[in-house]
Amino acid sequence: MKLTPVIASFALFSAAPSALAIPVCYMDMYGVRTDLSYMCNERDVAAQAREEQAIAVLNQQRLSNLYTYGVRAVGNNIEGTLRNSGTSPISNITLTIRAQQEGRSEEFREVTIDQVGGRTEADFVATFNHSPQSWSIESIEIQ
Repeated sequence: MKLTPVIASFALFSAAPSALAIPVCYMDMYGVRTDLSYMCNERDVAAQAREEQAIAVLNQQRLSNLYTYGVRAVGNNIEGTLRNSGTSPISNITLTIRAQQEGRSEEFREVTIDQVGGRTEADFVATFNHSPQSWSIESIEIQ
């Protein structure tokens, strides 16, 4: 086994300027570069920002394909259907539902849906302590 440090004063791993599109802290072994940034407590901030932005854009696109319909009160429940009008499945969806019950303060419930396939739908039910007088879907989030 041969370790080849690149810009380093230590034998096992190297640190390089973060302006390059390479891991900040890495090890070269047999021509394979291994990212060791978790050991150096450093990270390419620009790459992390690009990754977070790409995820946010993707989730925004996916959210635009989700909508609810047929939402109604049935007993102590708010029931409805979540539709995915896109072609790709969407996973880990959380709906936050607000209900104002007769003579009582408002309550919130979260309903999690594991997955809704492309161009399909899933039913949801949020159970409250009392019969809701008014309600709304406060948010739909993708985790």
